[in-house]
Amino acid sequence: MLKHRLFLGISFLVLVALACGGSQSGGSQGSSGESNNEPAESAAPVHQVGEDVRVGDVRWKVTEVVDEGPTLTSDNQFIEDKNTSGKFVRVTFDIENLGGEVKTFTGMDVVDGQGREFKRSSDVFSFIPQDQGCALENLNPNIVKTCQAIYEVPGDATELKAFVGDLSLLGGDEAFISLGL
Repeated sequence: MLKHRLFLGISFLVLVALACGGSQSGGSQGSSGESNNEPAESAAPVHQVGEDVRVGDVRWKVTEVVDEGPTLTSDNQFIEDKNTSGKFVRVTFDIENLGGEVKTFTGMDVVDGQGREFKRSSDVFSFIPQDQGCALENLNPNIVKTCQAIYEVPGDATELKAFVGDLSLLGGDEAFISLGL
């Protein structure tokens, strides 16, 4: 019983660390190796939609960005439309593990020009195609995964950028991809 509780406790701590660390943690590409847990836009390079962005052993490519406005319209009679006082931004992207071992992807964050950070909305999963709803994904080596995420951001959010990294648990390289909004 004690071993079972210990195992559950350690598993819980690992999941909390993954969730708190977000999809990427840490230092900046090209920095002196210091690490922190907040995006440092001034230190990380900024790339564009459609551009392949390699961060460590991970390749990112944002393929589409759509400003959905304040309402997500459901095409399913059993799911109600979703409204916000801000706006919804839908981001479609490819992610590929170029390394030799499995990596875990927990999500991609978005930041705006005011430095505000946004996680993907957890209550709009039904508005994402089932095969693109990447929640907690194991990324096997050299398999491209196409994902979609919806972010709820304030109406005044501008200069939105996706914050991408090498998926290291304890810090690593990072970059930004301008979303054009």
